[in-house]
Amino acid sequence: MLNVVVCSSVDSDLVRSVAARIGGGTTVYSTLSETRYRELSCGGKWSRLWLRWLMSGAYAFQLLGKILGAKRGTLWVVTTNPFFVPGLAACAARLRGQRVVHYVFDLYPDALEAAGALRVGGAGSRLIAAWTRFTQRVSAGAVYLGGELKRHTEERYGKARYAAVIPVAADEREFLPAKLEALPAVPLRLHYGGQLGAMHDAAGLVEGVAALAVERAAGEVAFDFMAGGVGVRRLESLAGGAGVTLRGTVASPVWREEAARHQVGLVALTPAGMHVCLPSKVYAMMAAGMAIIAICPERSDLAALMRETGAGWVVDNTNASALETGQGFADVVRELMAKPETVREARRCARQAAETRYGHQEISRAWGRFIPKLETRT
Repeated sequence: MLNVVVCSSVDSDLVRSVAARIGGGTTVYSTLSETRYRELSCGGKWSRLWLRWLMSGAYAFQLLGKILGAKRGTLWVVTTNPFFVPGLAACAARLRGQRVVHYVFDLYPDALEAAGALRVGGAGSRLIAAWTRFTQRVSAGAVYLGGELKRHTEERYGKARYAAVIPVAADEREFLPAKLEALPAVPLRLHYGGQLGAMHDAAGLVEGVAALAVERAAGEVAFDFMAGGVGVRRLESLAGGAGVTLRGTVASPVWREEAARHQVGLVALTPAGMHVCLPSKVYAMMAAGMAIIAICPERSDLAALMRETGAGWVVDNTNASALETGQGFADVVRELMAKPETVREARRCARQAAETRYGHQEISRAWGRFIPKLETRT
């Protein structure tokens, strides 16, 4: 039996879900539990520095040691958390007759460029880009979360020996079948859960919530944010406002309970971010039976997901200001408030897609098709 190890710096439900889909005794390797990650990320300066070391230096050194001590033929599925580890792992694996899959959760240096942390074309950007090209060459294969992410990666950094698009979908069995008629139509409850980082259009989202001040005051619509990340600072302008609840991120079991209380989930992706990532939380919200409002470019993987499943609506922010995006978002919400049957149908479609196209069996089959092909191409 092939020994497969899924590797990421944080041992999250997301990573364990991937291991479960691959099956066959697949294990997970990480240096941090999700709980410990949240504790350190909410701490002071020294806590955050320690967190950075655990997620990068300690994780990289320990993983290399694991690879060098593992048996021949082991397959390592290594996520880009952090970005430089898949390439290092691939080099070490070659010395031991093993293979590494470059699992592109987030693309670098693109993510840092989009966040403004690196200048496009600068020395740092060129150095990281060279490493990503090297990683593509030395890895046995690559897995992407969406087709647009795959296209952009291969165009800029070259193709891996073998590649596939396999979504990181939530395990729908962890959510009770959505009781679509159980929630009252008024207020329309909208929810944002998870990270609100530099790749997420926090500005457009905040403008949209602000534009619905009259409806919120009348009790017709309510927003619940359970978010972390740099974008949370933008939410502070909404604090204390009618119909708005602001909370931090919580453990996955707690979030799943909260998710069942909302009709609509919110996802927001910047134009720069559409080549970099596909927010995995959208699949969890669909599994919870939430319809989706996606603020994102029309040509993004996220927008394609909405079109192909009928699970929700897209607010195109490709060439729009935050104010224009917010107004477009508010218009969609008002339309949904007037047509509760439309929300119920989108919720049904979302849950159906989570059970079928993105269900645990279909994703398992995708991994089952991918891994044997690595055997013939390395």
